[in-house]
Amino acid sequence: MSSESTEQNPTDAVAAAPGAPPALLGISWCLVEAGSFLMGSDKAHDPEARSDEIPQHTLELPAFYISREPITQEQFHAFVESGGYQERTFWTNAGWTWREMTGVSVPESFGGDFNLPDHPVVGVSWHEAVAFCRWLVERAGGEIRLPTEAEWEKAARGTDGRTYPWGNEWGDSKANTAELDLKNTTAVGRFPEGASPYGVLDMAGNVWEWCGTLYQPYPYVVNDGREDQTAEGWRVLRGGSWSDEHQNARCAFRYGFDPTGRYSDTGFRVVFVPRQ
Repeated sequence: MSSESTEQNPTDAVAAAPGAPPALLGISWCLVEAGSFLMGSDKAHDPEARSDEIPQHTLELPAFYISREPITQEQFHAFVESGGYQERTFWTNAGWTWREMTGVSVPESFGGDFNLPDHPVVGVSWHEAVAFCRWLVERAGGEIRLPTEAEWEKAARGTDGRTYPWGNEWGDSKANTAELDLKNTTAVGRFPEGASPYGVLDMAGNVWEWCGTLYQPYPYVVNDGREDQTAEGWRVLRGGSWSDEHQNARCAFRYGFDPTGRYSDTGFRVVFVPRQ
């Protein structure tokens, strides 16, 4: 976890240099360089590959920053305390309609260690994750949003098509999955040996992470509508969780879910893109 205090006033956020990520809520950032990577799976190299991960294909992405860890309970609480659930401008039309129908004003609480401040926020729908990002945009000096499915996968596996963030062989000590039998989230960043090639942590296990992307077949095409935040449909979750076995924590594993879902194994991280 970042050594910066998450008690920082969000309105005090400033970029360290032009184009640099903001010092905001104690979020640490990892740079993912521009270039191509292998997205999806090839059954010849990964016999556990599922049909929705195929075909494997090469995709080019511009550079972006991604949060080193998932957003924590403490970081999300700043959004709650600032009145983010009551501010219409932070919500999509569908998200605001859902919020008014349900009356939600805080994440779903699961008690105990799930609610510890340095654990990933859970019990948040895709709509809530998007609203949090839009709230941060006003304070960031650039675009903050959920990662696209492609950005998430590149940040997790790098450019060589590896199976897990650290390589091709599973290691129980490198991620919080069902193999550890903890039956709970852990503090973010607790598994440094599980870092991705870009230094990103917790991309296997701990919590499923919302992506901005609609769950649609491969190959991934940037401008085919799957990144439309106003469109209806299931959204992509990535990374596996504390309740899943390691097969679901493979970098290429993808899962689609109702954007209103709020569960004890689901959270998110964010991406920063500097303004041009």
